[in-house]
Amino acid sequence: REGGVYDKLEKELTARAVVLSGEGGNFSSGLDLSMFQAMQAVAASESCEGRTREGLGKIISVMQNTCSASAKCHAPVIAAVNGVCFGAGIDLITACDLVITAADSRFCVKEVDLAIVADLGTLQRLPKLVNHQVARELAYTGRVFSGREAKEIGLALEVQESNDEVVERALSLAKTIASKSPLTVRGIKRTMAADLETGVQESLDYVKLLNSAQLYSSDLQECMKSLAKKKNPKFSKY
Repeated sequence: REGGVYDKLEKELTARAVVLSGEGGNFSSGLDLSMFQAMQAVAASESCEGRTREGLGKIISVMQNTCSASAKCHAPVIAAVNGVCFGAGIDLITACDLVITAADSRFCVKEVDLAIVADLGTLQRLPKLVNHQVARELAYTGRVFSGREAKEIGLALEVQESNDEVVERALSLAKTIASKSPLTVRGIKRTMAADLETGVQESLDYVKLLNSAQLYSSDLQECMKSLAKKKNPKFSKY
């Protein structure tokens, strides 16, 4: 989150490499759906449509900055992925420098199943990491894919057989990177980011405006109701 560990790292500049992992057996199951309910409650309490959209834009900006923190960090960030990596989890790992995953990890660009245009970095960074058509297929379908496929398409650097091996390999890579000249490593990251991050912020700003306008849709409400009832959503409008 903003004001969190990454801000501390940037102030101290002592970290030479960072390993990002999840707790409880999963890397990230995505954003908490209760957050969307809370956002809708806030929207319902505001009588001014303009202020509602402005407030939503501010919330999206905060979440975008959180998911982009790894890309902006001075030190290389290695994602150690185990279990589920859905939705915002993809936003997080596409902003990392390296991704190590377990073979049986599961990945998904989940937002389409919630009637949401992914707005935290996946649509901006995933096409820079994998084949552009593969990125489109994953975003359009919300298909779940394995750690092995993540390696095959270029989303992950390496696949390990167990969760312990994932963390061990990530830490080993971090130690190797940390043994190099920190000034040079920072320069390498900045130079490569100058290419990889080109156009990312502009696209994030665009999707923020898009979702500020259309996020509170009847399609989103239908998806939330269907999830609660464990049924497939039905969309009646174009």
